[in-house]
Amino acid sequence: MGTKKTKTATKRATSSKSAAGKKAAKKSANRARTAATSSPVTPVADEDDGLAPPSGVLGQIVGLLESDAEDHRRAAAVVIGALAVEDDAALDALRRASRRPDDPQLRARAAEAIGALAPKSIVHDLMPLLKDGDAGVRETTRRVLASGRGVTAADIAQMLSAKDERQRAGAIAVLGAMETDDAQARILEQLVDTSPRILEAVQDALHPIYERLEGGPAAKAAEQLVAQAGELDLTDARRSRVVTELWAALGHEAGAEGLCAVAATPNEDAVRVRALEVLRSVVRARRSAISVFSSLLSMLEASDTSAALLSPTCDALAGIDVPMNLERRVRALLKSEVTPVRRWAIRALGGLDSAPTARAVAEVAEHGDATDRQVALEVVINTPAGRNALARQLIKMSEGERARAAAGALKPHLGSLPKSTVDALGEASVEAPEDVGNVIIELLNRGGIDNKRAHGNLLDRAMALKEEAAYAEAAALLRRIAQGAQATPEARFQLGLCELMMSRRKIARGPNKDPCLATFQSLSRTRDFRLVDRLMEDDLVGDEELYYLGFSLAEGGEDSQGLGGDLLLQVAESSDERLNRMAKNKLMTMGWLEQ
Repeated sequence: MGTKKTKTATKRATSSKSAAGKKAAKKSANRARTAATSSPVTPVADEDDGLAPPSGVLGQIVGLLESDAEDHRRAAAVVIGALAVEDDAALDALRRASRRPDDPQLRARAAEAIGALAPKSIVHDLMPLLKDGDAGVRETTRRVLASGRGVTAADIAQMLSAKDERQRAGAIAVLGAMETDDAQARILEQLVDTSPRILEAVQDALHPIYERLEGGPAAKAAEQLVAQAGELDLTDARRSRVVTELWAALGHEAGAEGLCAVAATPNEDAVRVRALEVLRSVVRARRSAISVFSSLLSMLEASDTSAALLSPTCDALAGIDVPMNLERRVRALLKSEVTPVRRWAIRALGGLDSAPTARAVAEVAEHGDATDRQVALEVVINTPAGRNALARQLIKMSEGERARAAAGALKPHLGSLPKSTVDALGEASVEAPEDVGNVIIELLNRGGIDNKRAHGNLLDRAMALKEEAAYAEAAALLRRIAQGAQATPEARFQLGLCELMMSRRKIARGPNKDPCLATFQSLSRTRDFRLVDRLMEDDLVGDEELYYLGFSLAEGGEDSQGLGGDLLLQVAESSDERLNRMAKNKLMTMGWLEQ
């Protein structure tokens, strides 16, 4: 019972729509007749076709298609379509109206009217409108052609097998307007042709369809395109270009392998570059098919690959993780002479948490050119293996600036390094060249890592050198441990002594830049360290050295005059009359002694 009511309701609705359509057509006809009696336009036959204009009211309505009033033009197209007259002159007037550049609504109404007339030339008449600049015109044209009026399945089959390329292109356009899965499959079959007209027709028909597809329909279209493209000869540039643009419109990841095939096939560089660009856009998963990665990798490895393809290939690979079974091949490219390839390999390997890979990237961080080193430092710290490898590489470095760059990259991650690596850094701070050793000690100090063992070793070695009067070598070692939070007062004192022994000790008025003065002045601010007593007790420091220190510090700023005065007071009690007198004179000028 419910079914019957539904059918009855549907029938009434259909009948109502039909009646409404007739009323609309009648109104348009009335407007057209009214306009025909008042419009100054006189129908003129097309000089090219020699057709006589229709007579009577029909002739007046056809003439309105060229009226200056846009509503008259559009109403006339609607009426002609509603009347569905079989008149060649009227049809020709509609063709002209469909090409009028300044009135998209007229072009759409003319397309509908031609569809209503359903001439044998309908496909030829409407094909240009499928590429109209106005979306409404294109949609109307597709709808008209998809209705099948004037074109049967047999007509399409005959047109597709015709030798006339225009007929075949027309059939492809009609199939495109239908937008069914079967129609799309039949269009794809035409890709075997190498004719520019046919290939263009295929692209024009499928591109707008593919752009709108999503989900299941998109997957079905991708399946069809994969199956068809796999059988094509991709050495033809036009065909490869069309296949690429179809994948660009579809945007489905299933096209990755097909696009790889286009990119890897010898062809025009522009075609292959475009395939790589589209490939990069359709690959959405970092873990894509190994075959895709391998194919692109082979292009980078080949010596005859065009230089124009290398950067686009690297860009396409940048969105894909390196499969572990291909890691060695990528690692080999770290030594490539081609800069984009080498830089891609550095970045790609930086994401692998593998010891051999990390060691290779860490070596680039030391031995590569300036930019390679910077890139390697940026990526090697992304994994635990990379950070450990960089720390181990730092131990082996010989250039201070490169060691400093590596230490800067490691600093935020120092706490995550294995204890064995931290211990190795401490030991290396003793044996490494001075610049590198200083960098390592500074790194450990700033990281708050206890490095007492290394400090003790360095101090012992420095003291041995000091005993041998090798003051410069001793000072070099002491500088490593005389700075930072873990620096001991003893190390700083011994550094000051070595610097004093290396000084020329030239007495001069005004500020003195002798390093030992700054060292002792800084040490004087250390609580519980008896600097004056220690200087008096040390065998290397005599009255001459004390006077030099006292006088030079007294000539400095206010913060050093106190220490200078204390030292001069000690010299003023010296048995050396000359130094005794000189110290007292300086103390009197300072106001420390009365005249």
